[in-house]
Amino acid sequence: MTDRSKRRRSQENALYLNFMCERDNYSDEWSESDVGSSFSDIDVEVGIAPDSPAETQIQPLPTLDEPSPVAVLQLTSEDYSDQEVPESSGSGTDIEDSASTTIEEFDVDEPAPKEVLAGELSLKTQLATWKIENNIEFSKCDQLLKILHPYHPDPPLSTRTLVRTPTKAVSLKNISPGKYYHFGIVKGILDTLLSMNFQELLIDPLPLYVGIDGVHLTNSSGSQFWPIVGHLPFIKESPPFPIGVFHANSKPTNSNAFLLDLIEEAESLHERGFFFREKYFSVMIKSFICDAPARAMMLCIKGHSSERYGCARCTGFGRNLGQLSTNDSFREKQYVLHHHCRSILENLHYLDMVRDVPLDPMHLLDLGVMKKTLAFTFGTDRKKTNVPHVTLHHSGSNRFLHY
Repeated sequence: MTDRSKRRRSQENALYLNFMCERDNYSDEWSESDVGSSFSDIDVEVGIAPDSPAETQIQPLPTLDEPSPVAVLQLTSEDYSDQEVPESSGSGTDIEDSASTTIEEFDVDEPAPKEVLAGELSLKTQLATWKIENNIEFSKCDQLLKILHPYHPDPPLSTRTLVRTPTKAVSLKNISPGKYYHFGIVKGILDTLLSMNFQELLIDPLPLYVGIDGVHLTNSSGSQFWPIVGHLPFIKESPPFPIGVFHANSKPTNSNAFLLDLIEEAESLHERGFFFREKYFSVMIKSFICDAPARAMMLCIKGHSSERYGCARCTGFGRNLGQLSTNDSFREKQYVLHHHCRSILENLHYLDMVRDVPLDPMHLLDLGVMKKTLAFTFGTDRKKTNVPHVTLHHSGSNRFLHY
């Protein structure tokens, strides 16, 4: 007997108990003569003749001297799946209460989901996990599902149904010269907290690191991605999560349009926050991590290789040192020739435009100072041309420079 049949059988028994108790209460007020007259009236109304054979089938209601049908009714534990048989105290009120309680309990009870069988994942879930983890082709997986279907009809015949591929088309935003898609900051934060099973108390505001850089897809073309990723520094070994991605054959021509969705959501999260564990938490971007070319593009300033006004830390001209740049001097554009235009990052009033966008050691040191040092040491640059005023002399195993 299935669980649904047991619940239906138990409900019918409970309703029958309730009905028999009502008849028992009425039997205390009626007499046998009243019962006979009532049945004779019923015969006349229905149209049955007094001498008809149907009259012999009518049984009088039980009286106080006769045993109640409630005592005759036998309920087994099989009629109740996981519930105990209610004990009857002899009064109609107690039986009605137990009957109503039994009905409510079985109405609330729901069958176990098919995704979990005996504490283990179902075949459908295991196949979906196997397909995703091993990157199985859709056509190969479709063939496997068709082979398994006669023996295991639970999994679908289509791989797209198995892995629940979204049918809604993704809306892309046109940003010259390509297209942009915004995943969202909140989605990435919630997915990270749930996947890492983070149980500690969250700090408010929630710190967030944002990284931006370009990635070339092939060497034969200019096709490239410009992803925006986020990182939660307070969670140890927290993986980065995508916030947005841009694709084109070159970098975005307008960095403010590229960062518009990111900055708007960051402002909203700092003012209103997001809901998690019955509480609202605000989000504050602590730092933008970019290499030197991406940093110059995000801040709308001259690049690090510029011969004039390219320094990100002072207001000097060329090789001349100047005053140190500050957040106020950057926002007020005191170093006018250093800026191309106003950056949308300035909309984040809490962000330090100088200190919260750190410098890139790879371009400034490894590809900058170190490159020039090696070229000066060995007397040649990357194009194998001699560096002016530097000559490399060989004398046996010893090498020395002559200026």
